[in-house]
Amino acid sequence: MNTQDQLSSLGWSIKIDFFEKNKQQFDIIENQLFDSDLRQTGEKSLPGIAKLDQTTKPYIVQLHETRNITAPKNNETSSNRPHIYRLGIND
Repeated sequence: MNTQDQLSSLGWSIKIDFFEKNKQQFDIIENQLFDSDLRQTGEKSLPGIAKLDQTTKPYIVQLHETRNITAPKNNETSSNRPHIYRLGIND
């Protein structure tokens, strides 16, 4: 199993040109990916997933925004209500 297949089985969806530039060992490449921005190195991997209740494989996504939607924008740290968060993710 090559590095691209190993990463794919773990949930990574990476552009082909990333592998052409990086010919290192699996663990080194995985550490580089953890430190990278998925908007630059990743490919789309979640098409239509918003309508699914569950998936059959893992997906690695990058969280880039959180917002407490139960609190007013000027006081998002308010603890008067239960918190509900809207998450912005990149795949």
